[in-house]
Amino acid sequence: MTDHLDAIADAWLLAASDLGIRVTVPPPIGELDAKRAHFIALVHDFGGRSGMLIASLEEDSEQLNEIAARHGLTVSLLNSALYSRYDRDYFVDTLNDWKWSGVGSAPAWYTGKSSWET
Repeated sequence: MTDHLDAIADAWLLAASDLGIRVTVPPPIGELDAKRAHFIALVHDFGGRSGMLIASLEEDSEQLNEIAARHGLTVSLLNSALYSRYDRDYFVDTLNDWKWSGVGSAPAWYTGKSSWET
């Protein structure tokens, strides 16, 4: 990965530790797909039935969506300027926006409503 992608991955690993969520870096996608696209991480239990794959805005969204769909995942393209450093409130807003899709109870901080929703 490049430096900005590594920074995003590190920020999500910090989020996992702080917020008590599951994040896998690198995401468990097929080797061929990994050569075609640079997914940064898989955030489990949010966004879709099988979690949210995250990638950088610089990636080809059509190709990423195709690959993610093959794996039963959803993808979100993130701005490296906003996600390369862990900001608890911002990451909580993002996860609330993506919605809880896990089994069992959502984390205590989860409201299901991000602060940027109107």
